[in-house]
Amino acid sequence: MEKLNYQINIESPVCIAGNKAHELSPYADYVLSDDSREILYIDQKKLEKTLSQPDHRHLIDAYTEALTQVDNNRSRLELKSFLNNHLPDADLFRIKIRNYGMEPQNRLPVTSIIKTASRPFIPGSSLKGAIRTALLYDWLQNTGEGEQELTHTYDLVKRSYRTYQELIPLRIRKKRRERLEGWEFKQLKDGERKLREDITYMLNEQRLFGKINSQDFSPDSQHIQISDSDFFAKDDFGVFNAARVRLQSMNQFRGRSQAKNQIPQPREALLKGKETSFSLVLRTEKMRNSAFDKLKTNTRDELLSLIRQFTKATIGLELYYLESANEMQTMYQNALVRFYEDLYDRSEEGETFLRIGMGKTYFDNSLGIALMNYAEDKHREGEKAFIEFREVVLGVHPEKFFFPVTRTISTNPVMPFGWIKIT
Repeated sequence: MEKLNYQINIESPVCIAGNKAHELSPYADYVLSDDSREILYIDQKKLEKTLSQPDHRHLIDAYTEALTQVDNNRSRLELKSFLNNHLPDADLFRIKIRNYGMEPQNRLPVTSIIKTASRPFIPGSSLKGAIRTALLYDWLQNTGEGEQELTHTYDLVKRSYRTYQELIPLRIRKKRRERLEGWEFKQLKDGERKLREDITYMLNEQRLFGKINSQDFSPDSQHIQISDSDFFAKDDFGVFNAARVRLQSMNQFRGRSQAKNQIPQPREALLKGKETSFSLVLRTEKMRNSAFDKLKTNTRDELLSLIRQFTKATIGLELYYLESANEMQTMYQNALVRFYEDLYDRSEEGETFLRIGMGKTYFDNSLGIALMNYAEDKHREGEKAFIEFREVVLGVHPEKFFFPVTRTISTNPVMPFGWIKIT
């Protein structure tokens, strides 16, 4: 058993949400500096103590009334004006951090990142989940056992899709509360049971690693021990204006265009260029899954190679989607394509990237791309097979070419969330 140490470099804003109990209250915990370059967080205890002083008690009612008046899901309270007008000399701020795209008029909740004593870190669980998926991807792509698993999954997709199509008329009639004959009701019940069983089996990472409550053997994931990262400095994060943007109109296939709807979602995130480290222990001698066989020698470099193989596949697919997008604003599309082209080129040169936290898509967080690649290599129908899989398993409309159809991005600067480099 060997302990391995790795460095992390933040390649794009990383947001791993903290405990909701510690998030900023919706509308009154921050103000913008005069030049809007910084977010100033209010110390609520200091504010409450100040308002409770005898010469300020008359402000409590005004403050409370303004805070509770909400217009269009936004507070009408202009906290900065309130403080400047009534408490100009009070020191009420607990922290100042950099602002990336938040506008003064946006009185929206800010989602916090996970921290201890105001110092952010990356949880080992976030790293472990991403690394585990990369290991299983390699096993599925490059071993005989993995190919058997994909063959069986592919056959299940085809069978389940046929069952799914057969059940559509019965489901529609049931939804309309039309009477079903006894044999029809049995067909519907048996078909839905079969679908649930097949869906539970397909690309199930927990099943491949062993179930948590298994009495036969402990899950292999327990033998991957990854520490939380070292702490970042208190000023290594900022507040970013995140927006959800579409790659394809929801109504495009019906001949209509849907208006772009970019709802601001301000959130804290680690800053590009910041660094930290973490440690990893793989107890390969106790692991039963052959996905780990490659790691029994030259563990450190081999692990980076396996991660790089997975992320190159997801980056390549994301580039394909972005270059084909027909709904995204050009400025966003061009910036994201440039970002991913750079990431892919650097991956080709041997650098290792991984995506964690908010902003991950289905392909960053699953084995779906392994099924798509297998279906293309063996049956020349990668997209068709995956479209059938996602319709049955995820309920995605078959005419939606892009999946997912939206992306959450930072708007200033324009880039995706969540990318780190591991060395």
